[in-house]
Amino acid sequence: MHLIILLLTLLTLAGCVTPQVYGNFANNTVEIDRAIAEDALKKFTTLYPPTTRLDLKQPTTDAFGTTLVRGLRQQGYALLEYDPEVDASTDSDRPLRYLLDQAGKTNLYRLIILVGNQSIARPYKKQNGMIVPSGYWVHKQAMTLK
Repeated sequence: MHLIILLLTLLTLAGCVTPQVYGNFANNTVEIDRAIAEDALKKFTTLYPPTTRLDLKQPTTDAFGTTLVRGLRQQGYALLEYDPEVDASTDSDRPLRYLLDQAGKTNLYRLIILVGNQSIARPYKKQNGMIVPSGYWVHKQAMTLK
């Protein structure tokens, strides 16, 4: 019994120290990726002013990423391009990452956009070939202890 508890504890801790993976892991069409990105842009611009300088910490070669980057630039955001030669863990004022994934082979999707130590997240579902939000935006703000 103690061995099982020890193994479960070690597996849980291993999950905490493995590097986080960011990107687009959903098997979407280009149109769905773009629709999610456009919805995310609407929320993003209400939370962060266009004077915010963002530092991309991942490649944005997928349809979601390119739509998001293009939309942010059109809104006036300054974006520092991702450079794989530079350590991704390098500190910056506003590192930007995203994760778009799908729950198995279902029609449910999750988007998380991380800006620094804050995040916004929203679930989506595919209905009749279109993507629709299936919940509210969740905004996690960083806590500062004084």
